Formats: sequence, structure tokens, C-alpha cells
Amino acid sequence: FTHEELSRTAAFVGVVSSVTPVTRLLGKGYKRVRKLIKRLVRREEAVEKTAKIRGRGTKGTSFQKAVRQLSEIGQQNVRTLRRWAKSKGWVRKPGDGPEIWGVRDADGNFSWRLKIKPEASNRHGLQPGSNQPRFDARLDTNGTYVNPFTGQIGTKAIGTHQPLEKVYY
Repeated sequence: FTHEELSRTAAFVGVVSSVTPVTRLLGKGYKRVRKLIKRLVRREEAVEKTAKIRGRGTKGTSFQKAVRQLSEIGQQNVRTLRRWAKSKGWVRKPGDGPEIWGVRDADGNFSWRLKIKPEASNRHGLQPGSNQPRFDARLDTNGTYVNPFTGQIGTKAIGTHQPLEKVYY
């Protein structure tokens, strides 16, 4: 059990940032705390290993990381879009990638209504507007699109490839 591991774990659990004060504080109870800290180190390493296997960091999904990379305006717009979707009674589709909100029909089939894409796409052959953080919103599957920030309703031009980093209010 090294000094570095003990220091890192003590800081991780919020006890103290140095080993020396720990030994002074604990005196004879040091062995018990040492066992506890060893367990915490193993648990922390297991969490990191699991996160690496799943292809994500320990601080959330790739979607959450991408949202944190947006400006404050972009992050506020994501929160506003989520509240708007919830107010419509829409449910979030589970999975990685873009955040998708929509409805389920009587048979359980999912139909999207809102897609939040916080990462720009740079693949060749995509539509203009895909190279920015964006969202798409529609009211139905019949081609009625909406911009939730402006209230405009119309065709695809109104509700697709809308920038997340724009001030709408």
C-alpha cells in the first residue's frame, strides 16, 4: 500500500489530502482505516475499468460530455428543450447517441418528436447544418415541424438542423 495510493484515495473520499495527518488523527485505528481505504481504491479502480470497457469516462455518457462542452447558452437550450418535451408528455428513448424524445403508439412503436444532437458531425455527404450542435423537432409524422423557441410551425426548414448555440429568447 503506497503513499501515493493512500493520498489519492484519501482525497477521493474527501477525508484529507495527505497521509501524515491521517496517521496522526487515527493513531491505533490506522489499520482499520487502511483496510477501508484499500477497499475504496479497489472500488474506484473497478469503476474506472468498467467505464473504459463501456467506452465512456467516469463522468457520464458521451452525450452528457458533449452537452458540457457547449456554451452556457447551448446548455440552457438543451435544458429548455428537455422541459418542453416533458411538458408535451413525450418520453425519452433509451440508448447512446443523440437524445431522442417522442411518443409510443398502442403497439409500443416509438415515433420521434425531438432529437438533440450536441455534437457537430463532419462526415462527408451530410446536409448543411449538420456541422454544428443542433436539434430537430416535429409535432407529428406527417411533416409538421416546429421550432419550440419561436413557436413557428411549418415544413422541415422550420424544425430541422436548428442550432443549439443560438440565443432564442
